[in-house]
This record gives sequence, C-alpha cells and structure tokens, in this order.
Amino acid sequence: MDKKNMNVAAHKINMTMALERRFVPVEIIYYKKDMGVEVCACYSNADPSTTLAIKFVQLRCEARRIEKFMSECAIMKRVHHVHVIDAVTTFYTSRVGAIVMEWVPFTVASLKKVHRVFPRAFAVSITHQILVGLAYLHSQGITHHDICANNVGVSRCGVAKILDFDLACACEADTRACRTTRGTPFYMAPEVMEKKPHDERVDIWGCGVLLHVMTTGALPFDASTFDVLARLVTSYDPSGFRIDSEQDVSLFDAFALMCSPPHIRWTAATMLEHALFSCSDPVYEPPPVPMLLPTVIVL
Repeated sequence: MDKKNMNVAAHKINMTMALERRFVPVEIIYYKKDMGVEVCACYSNADPSTTLAIKFVQLRCEARRIEKFMSECAIMKRVHHVHVIDAVTTFYTSRVGAIVMEWVPFTVASLKKVHRVFPRAFAVSITHQILVGLAYLHSQGITHHDICANNVGVSRCGVAKILDFDLACACEADTRACRTTRGTPFYMAPEVMEKKPHDERVDIWGCGVLLHVMTTGALPFDASTFDVLARLVTSYDPSGFRIDSEQDVSLFDAFALMCSPPHIRWTAATMLEHALFSCSDPVYEPPPVPMLLPTVIVL
C-alpha cells in the first residue's frame, strides 16, 4: 500500500473508531472505488434493533471534494420526507467524510437482478412515489440530477426513497445556469448532455427512463458510446420506447411526457395528475425477493 492510501486508510480507521462510539459498522453494501465511495450497513449502540447505513467518502484533503461533501450534507440535513432518504448525522475529517442515514434493503437496480421486468402495478407505484419525492424536493429548490435505478431505494413493504445527493443542487447555486454534465449517462436528460442551462425537470427525464426500464426490462436509449447515446437522446424520438401503445396508452403517454423536450416536459407536480398515477396505489408491496445482503465485514 502506498503512502497516500495508507493515510486514507488511517483516517478511515480513526473515523470508524469515532463512529463506533455510537454506531457499529456491520457489512459493506456498496462500493464504488473510482469515486471513493463506500456504504456500510450498521446499527446504533443506542438502539441495536434499528439498522442504519454509513456512507464513507474519500475527501483526500481536496477542496473540491470537501465542498461537494459539505453540500451533500447540507441538502440531506435540510430535507425530510417519507420518499427521501433521511440523514441521521454526519462526521468528517480533511480526508474522510461519513453520512449516517436510514437504511433500505433494496434498490431498483438490485431488484432487477431478480426480476428483469417488474409487475406493472409495482413499477407504477415506485414511479408514483419517486414523483411525490421529487415534487417535494423541487418545492424546496433542490434538483437531484441523478435519478436512476441505483439511486432509488425500496423497503421491504414497498416504500420508495430517493438516495444519493452527491450531485444535487440547491436553487442558490443557480441550477438554470449550470452547464456541466451531471448524472448517469443512460438516464441523463438531453439538455444536460448538451451542457445547456437546465432546471429541475432533468429529474423527470430520469424518472421516465426508470419507468421504462422497470416495465420493459430495457433502456429506451442505449448505445456503446456517449456520443451515439447523446444523438439518440437529443432526437426526442418516442419510437425508442418499447411499449405497445395500443395495449397501454397511459403508460406510453407518461413515457412521452417525461422524456420530452425540456420546454414541454411536465413537472413532478403535473405528472402526479396524469391518469397513470392519479388512480394508482401509492404504495404497492414488492414481489418476493431473496435477501441480497453481502457478507464482507468492514475493518
């Protein structure tokens, strides 16, 4: 191990020792090496019956990483909603940050490993709940920027929660003037791909792609390179949707409205008035799934 990694490891050990006074890490449940992010299941010393999650982020004494982490912490502490993951507390040093939050056992991505195509009612319910969560976030001036299968958590009783706010922006940051490329490419809105000014409706595009993935098992826009993907996405061609509109007009219409040009794309609040969601049960119990917990022990 080189000196840099040894320093990060030492800071993480110190952080973990500090956390163990209140929280006991149990298992790694997510690891993204290139981004320096690791999420661990844990429980609280005060209440061992409650499972929580700890997200470790490598800050490496870099001002940009620290600023990004502090922004994520500020947003998570500010929002409180049943369909948004709830932060319990945060810790940080110059090298490592940690966010303790509520724990959900599944994501849409992990459920898709078991069920390629979700039951229609379940997919509509998850989308409905995420739109409710987005309507709340947008009312608070917050744009998530990365609604995708990995960032939608699902509880065992079918409650959906929006996860991961590391790319989120508050309105103070003047999101409309943002021209950077943010988010997961396959779920990225065309105005983001083109680095054009954009608003909170970029989240609605991602929600539309997610609904398509859950109901068909396939991405509506798929390509081997970013440039080809960008050409598909910016064409706004709904023929890429693999749903038979004659069989389900309301589902196809919802796709087309969420994945449309930004100037005519509906907001989260207006999408909730759509026929597909206005008559749906907001919480639908998910199909049975096996335990998807890992077995790697932290430290």
